[in-house]
Amino acid sequence: ARNLREKFPDAELIVAKILPCHAPKSRFYEDILLTNAEIEKLNLGADPKIRVLDLTADFLNADGTIKKALYTPDNIHLSLAGYEVYAQRLAPLLKPALAR
Repeated sequence: ARNLREKFPDAELIVAKILPCHAPKSRFYEDILLTNAEIEKLNLGADPKIRVLDLTADFLNADGTIKKALYTPDNIHLSLAGYEVYAQRLAPLLKPALAR
């Protein structure tokens, strides 16, 4: 964000946290959780021109497993339904910029 802010001081940014994938206890899954926790520590949302989009809860079941319907069989890439969820959550963040 700092690098972008230097080049584009008035830009509004949307930082999307990494979507969960695979399954709990797999290294890939756990690394994503750790990375997202580090993103949270940056407190990017304190900047009024930065919006943080965290879709973790949208893509996980209560037990921490991914919602299979939102992913393709590889458990990494989104299905059409997954992209629809993503788009629904992203649209309100983009709407003010598109209205100008």
